[in-house]
Amino acid sequence: MGSTVYLETFGCQMNVADSERADVRLRAAGFELCESPEAADVVIFNTCSVRERAAHKVFTRIGEVRRRRLGKEPVVGVMGCVAQLEGKALFDNSPSVNLIIGTRATDRLPELVNRALEGERRVMDLDERAEGEKWDIPATARTSKYVAFVPIIEGCNKFCTYCIVPFSRGRERSREATDIIAEIEELRDLFRVTFTRTSWRLSTSTKTFANGFTCPYSRAVIAYSAPCAAGTPPLTTCTRSLRSRMPGAGWP
Repeated sequence: MGSTVYLETFGCQMNVADSERADVRLRAAGFELCESPEAADVVIFNTCSVRERAAHKVFTRIGEVRRRRLGKEPVVGVMGCVAQLEGKALFDNSPSVNLIIGTRATDRLPELVNRALEGERRVMDLDERAEGEKWDIPATARTSKYVAFVPIIEGCNKFCTYCIVPFSRGRERSREATDIIAEIEELRDLFRVTFTRTSWRLSTSTKTFANGFTCPYSRAVIAYSAPCAAGTPPLTTCTRSLRSRMPGAGWP
C-alpha cells in the first residue's frame, strides 16, 4: 500500500480546482488520499493569501496537526498562494513545514512528496508549469456532483495596485478553447451541474474560430455549455446566434 496523504483546501474556487488536480496526480502516482490528518503520512494545506486571516488560519492548522501527532509527526506541505508568495520564509516561520509547492507546481506534486518522504528536509518548487502540462481532470474526480469549477485562465497581466494575483498566480496564461469545451461537455454529459468559470480576467480574452468568427471566451464557453437536454429552458436568442456562427455539429 502506498503512503497516505491528507489534503485540506482553503480559499477560492481556483484552489478547489487545484486540489482536484493534485488529488488526481497523487492517486495516479500510487498515493492513497485519506479523510483525516490523524493517520496520514503526508498532510498538505492548499492555501489562500487574499485575506490575512486565511494565511493565519493555515499556520493555526499546522500547529494543531503537530500537537496531535507529537512523536509521530507527518510530512507537512504548504501549497497554493501562501506557498508561492512566502517561499522559503515558510521554513523559518514554521519549522514543521517540510514541503512548499507553488501555484504552478501541482503536476509535480507526487515527485516532491516522494523527495520529502525519502528524508529531504526542505523541498520547494516555485517554478512555472512545464511545457506540455495539461488540465486533464476526469469528470469523475470532481468533489461535487452539482458544481464544477472549470479553469479558463491562470494568472493576470494587469498588476492592479490592490491585487495579489499577478504575484501569486503569475502571468496570464489561457487554456485552449477546445480543451475547455471538451471538459464542459464531459461534465454536462455525466452530471447535471452548475458551471463556475475560475478566472480573474475572463472577459478580456477572445477566441477566434476556424471560420474567422471572434467572440469573448466567456460568451463562447456559455454558448457551448448551455443546456441541451429535453426539459431544460430554451436557449436565449444570443446563445443560438453564437452557436450558429461557431464551427460544430449537433447544436439543438
